[in-house]
Amino acid sequence: MKQANSDSLMDTLVTEWAQECPDLDASAMAVVGRIMRLGQRFENEATRALKPLGIAYTDFDILATLRRSGSPYTLTPGQLADAVLLTSGAMTAALERLEKAGLISRHTSTTDRRSKAARLTNAGKKLAKNAAAARFDIATQAVASLPARSHHQLIALLDKLGD
Repeated sequence: MKQANSDSLMDTLVTEWAQECPDLDASAMAVVGRIMRLGQRFENEATRALKPLGIAYTDFDILATLRRSGSPYTLTPGQLADAVLLTSGAMTAALERLEKAGLISRHTSTTDRRSKAARLTNAGKKLAKNAAAARFDIATQAVASLPARSHHQLIALLDKLGD
């Protein structure tokens, strides 16, 4: 494979496939590959930003979901699962870890007596807000090279891809 910098890696991939297998259309990989690389980069940056706060990205996702749910900052495991991409086993382990760390408390749900709702503690609320600020700073830096008017265009294009 030819030497390529990270900005042109996907273009090189498409060109090489066109040369080697002209019957395959790899042009969509120029888009999808870039999105995948950006997703990986953004996740790595988020993980690095959260590390000094002592939480993993998964834990942040749960804490942030609880925090943005509003007072009383309480959701059932099912409600959390709808908002967070975790298996039920991973959710249970994460909730136990967060409870042990004093960031959430667990109470019998008022809507489903079979489940224990998770509620942010004061320490959890504070950490969720600090972690969100760090996460938002990383996101702001990630799009800083784009003019503000481009944000809406990019959001619309990405939404269209997600349809």
